This record gives sequence, structure tokens and C-alpha cells, in this order.
Amino acid sequence: MLRFTTGEAWDLNCYVIIGSQRAYLIDTGRGMDDARALDDAVRTLTALPLTVINTHYHWDHIWGNALFADRPILAHYACRELCVADYALSMANPAVHPGGEAPLLPPNVLVCGELRFPCDAVRIFPVRGHTRDGLCVLDEEDGVLYAGDNVGDAPESPLPELEDSPEQYALSLDAMERFPFALIASGHNLPMPRSFIERIRAELSQRHG
Repeated sequence: MLRFTTGEAWDLNCYVIIGSQRAYLIDTGRGMDDARALDDAVRTLTALPLTVINTHYHWDHIWGNALFADRPILAHYACRELCVADYALSMANPAVHPGGEAPLLPPNVLVCGELRFPCDAVRIFPVRGHTRDGLCVLDEEDGVLYAGDNVGDAPESPLPELEDSPEQYALSLDAMERFPFALIASGHNLPMPRSFIERIRAELSQRHG
């Protein structure tokens, strides 16, 4: 886990999984400064070929993509359209503070369903709720589920903001729980135990019935 202190009400987590054949960088941060820090960290950890995964289209997760233009950048098939449409709006938003220059580079490998890298025990599958283009990444060997922003931003705030329907998000929680894992990691929260999903469901039920 590589954690960026942002000076905002939230901090940002990106992740590296080192498999036997490839390494996987989960999200690229707020811009080129974040991306360079991530690239330096990856290079100190491994010389394996790198695959980048964007968990969803929001600016703080994809604006470092341009540094990895020569690598496969995987995302949900809706991510490319969403990030292109959102780019100018986010750039004009005074609440957005990029981490250095942030040229737009949409993902170049689009996923429409579940994808597994068996040699590395890595599984990618779609989830909807926080956005409609979410991807989860399961590290099957270490038992960690990387859920993007489909988890609330703090231990005391289990439920994330939902752009999609609560019903769709409930189905995504079902999809997450199909798999064995011990920890759930996310874009802003601390790593939480699997039981945190029960707290998410409780708040979802309380707020949305």
C-alpha cells in the first residue's frame, strides 16, 4: 500500500501486487507527481513487467496514467468514456488539486467481465455502486480484496458515496463476498477486516432501506 497525504479531508491509497509473472499497480494517483512516486516504488520492489489497473474513472485514481503510456492500463469498459467526459469538468473544479501535471490518458485495455491471471493468482471483476465502472482486484494468494472506492473513506464511515443505485451496490457487495479474503483495501480508508462489509450493509440498510 502506497499512501499519499493530500491535505484534504481524505488521503489516497494506491497498491502494488507482485505476482510470479507480472506486477500490478492499482490506480495511478492525482497526476504525474504521484505517478512518478509510484513508478519509483515499483522499480525498487520488482523488475517484473507492469500492468496498471484503474479501479474507476475519478480523477484521483487515473490522472497519473500518462506516465504509464507504454504499459497495459486495464479498466472497466465504461471507464474510458466516463473519464474523457469528466476530465474538463474536474479540471475546472476548484476543489480538485492535481498531483503535478495531469494530462489525460484513458485506459487502453477495457474489461467487460471477470478476468483472471492464474499464474499470479490475481482476479479482476466488475462492481457498481460508487460508480458504474468499478473494478475490484482480488489477490488470491494473500487474501486481500482491493475494492477501489466501493468502501467508505474512514473506519467510522463504512458506506461510500453512491453514483449508482443502492440496489446495484448491494449486488456488488454480494459479488465481493463470493470470494475468500481476509482484508479489504480501498482508495482512501485503512485496510479493514472482511467483517467491515457487514457494517457497510448495516449502514446501507439504515440509509436506503
